[in-house]
Amino acid sequence: MYLPKRTLISDITNAVQATVTVSSVEGLSIGQFVRFVLPMLFGMQQLNGSTGKILSVDTVLLQLVVGIDTTGMDPFIFYVGPLDYTPAQLIPFADGLDPSVPWQTSATLSGSTRNIL
Repeated sequence: MYLPKRTLISDITNAVQATVTVSSVEGLSIGQFVRFVLPMLFGMQQLNGSTGKILSVDTVLLQLVVGIDTTGMDPFIFYVGPLDYTPAQLIPFADGLDPSVPWQTSATLSGSTRNIL
């Protein structure tokens, strides 16, 4: 299991590398992979279900830069409405390989933190 289990999205820029403003960056790190869950109310449906790698984390502004080009996508819309809607979410699901760890090689399963044969 990856922590946090999810973080809520309040903004996504249209950029070559998308900047994502979230409710918390705690537990998120550079190299980690995340999946976007964007209900229709939030726009940017081209990104819904997509996965990307975190390139940077700003702990002050609560922003992540993700390696996904969103320049041609519809804009993100921050929806505030009734309490019975699904929020826009960012869900961590894998870690990137750490080149400083010698036992991680191309034979290591991509996106995993522990391989058991």
